[in-house]
Amino acid sequence: MEKSQVHELIYKGAVLLSQKKDELNGINVYPIPDGDTGSNLSYLMKRLKECYETQPFEKANVPQLSDCIIRHSRGNSGAIFSQFLLRLLEGIEHEKFSYQCFPKLVEKSTKAAADSVAEPQEGTILTVMRKWAENLNQFLQDSKNESLEYRIQKSLTPLFQAVQETKESIFLWTKQNFVDAGALAFYYFIKGMTQKTKLLEVVTSEQTFEDIYESDDHSSWNEHDHRYCSEFLIQPKVSTNMIKKSLSSQSSSLIVVGNKKKIRIHCHTDDPEEIMESLENCGKVIEHKIEDMLRQYQAKHQRLSPIAIVVDSACDLPQEWMDKHHIHVLPIQIDLNDTIYFDKQTITPETFYNKLENLNYQPKTSMPSSGQIQFLYEQLLTQYDQIISLHVSQALSGTYQSCKNIASSIDSKRIHVVDSKNLSGTYGLLTHRLVNLIQSETDMTNILDQLNQWMDNTEILVSVPTLKHMVAGGRVSPLKGKIASLLNIKPIISLNDKGGSKLYSATFFRKSNLKKMFKLIQKMNKNYEIQDYVLLHANSPVLIQDMQSFMEKTTGKTALFTSNVSPVIGAHAGKGAVSIAMMFNKKNTRELNVTHGRTISH
Repeated sequence: MEKSQVHELIYKGAVLLSQKKDELNGINVYPIPDGDTGSNLSYLMKRLKECYETQPFEKANVPQLSDCIIRHSRGNSGAIFSQFLLRLLEGIEHEKFSYQCFPKLVEKSTKAAADSVAEPQEGTILTVMRKWAENLNQFLQDSKNESLEYRIQKSLTPLFQAVQETKESIFLWTKQNFVDAGALAFYYFIKGMTQKTKLLEVVTSEQTFEDIYESDDHSSWNEHDHRYCSEFLIQPKVSTNMIKKSLSSQSSSLIVVGNKKKIRIHCHTDDPEEIMESLENCGKVIEHKIEDMLRQYQAKHQRLSPIAIVVDSACDLPQEWMDKHHIHVLPIQIDLNDTIYFDKQTITPETFYNKLENLNYQPKTSMPSSGQIQFLYEQLLTQYDQIISLHVSQALSGTYQSCKNIASSIDSKRIHVVDSKNLSGTYGLLTHRLVNLIQSETDMTNILDQLNQWMDNTEILVSVPTLKHMVAGGRVSPLKGKIASLLNIKPIISLNDKGGSKLYSATFFRKSNLKKMFKLIQKMNKNYEIQDYVLLHANSPVLIQDMQSFMEKTTGKTALFTSNVSPVIGAHAGKGAVSIAMMFNKKNTRELNVTHGRTISH
């Protein structure tokens, strides 16, 4: 038996499994009913298929294939599949390989998959893998002159039965009449190995699972379930057992897969930041992925509207409000000392601002990865009719353009990408209004027209203690920053009508800076009438109290919310910054807001 034969078997299995996304998503109720097992496995199998297609099976590059698997593993079943495949490839590459040793190699691969799980459960994909390995060994021993594909074909009948039996355990845990989605995926992977061609067209199985799971949807979110599916790729400096020990008390569904060079950790947690901090003690975190399983569950089982709303993390809104209205978030990335963090996910505002005080360099920010954007859009399109993807000002970030490009490549008629021309609090106010609008308006043209009109009615004033972060981040020219530093100027920053940064005014003292801001607001309220406002701070809650008193006296209204500014905004504003974001009843002409141009007062 040639090694190339096994590579072809893996390839054909990946081809069939990659086509089963919707079916597997539909029965994904364990361990979390978030409906993404099919998406995760389809993504992994497509990447593996593409990797194989770059070379003949006779010259398959095992290190390249292994790296592909580790990098593109997603989800609980994806991690288990990955460890099975990694051990299988390792055996092909390094062990003395023959027809007779194939069952033993499958057995080792199955054991490796089980060992990667911190708390393995019987009645799942792990049980099905083990039973298939046992049956395959028996069929290969009994059959002398038959092809490997034919013998694997014979093993499908007991494998089919093993998948059926998982229905009992799934019902016990979830009260759902489904087979385990991961187990069914493994069946399709093995069945794919028996296909006569490696083309995408595959033969439909005579066996069907239509009679062993029902389509009635009574899934419910368990408040004790961990919310975030968190995955991390690291260059380890400790053993996999040490990693499991470090994370076992902080998470569930913990799976650790990989090799000596790279390890992927999968777990469910309510605190991705805590997992990130623990893993930084276990090695170098190369990349990570956080998925909000509660939001995925809501999209699948509790959809509020046929329109999904996507924002990025520069939109400052309370988490409770976003949960209530099912807002989907793309986290902007923050680079601290060559480690990438996800804004508000693996680094919270409180942690970020504490770190910022001790940094001797400027944190870098970057837009969400194209993979993140594509994965979210494709996932949402399976649950929603249309998507409105509203983003931080194009003048300040490349996020809008990146989302626009990816939406065009997927379905520009259903994905509507909008430049908010705002950030932070005013971005949040626009989102707040958009949520209320789509509850009564369904015509997309009307919705987008109204959204654009509201953009002209916004204003944000930010009092920053220093311009050094804005200079280092390229938001303010070095010359202006140097002058401001020499004079100890405390600026008031806003946005122009294109969404770019604008210096409204400045003072020499922080107290007079706030007084100047209040005078500007009084003038704006007289000219445009403040309808709604929010208060934001960069770890400066004390200053907010005076701002709240002033705004209530001026407008007769309380703030819609008060929030700590997201780290991606605070990276440029700096700790101690405070801001007031407003929505007016009238169009904001902006040039009326400043008297005598840029002013400096005491």
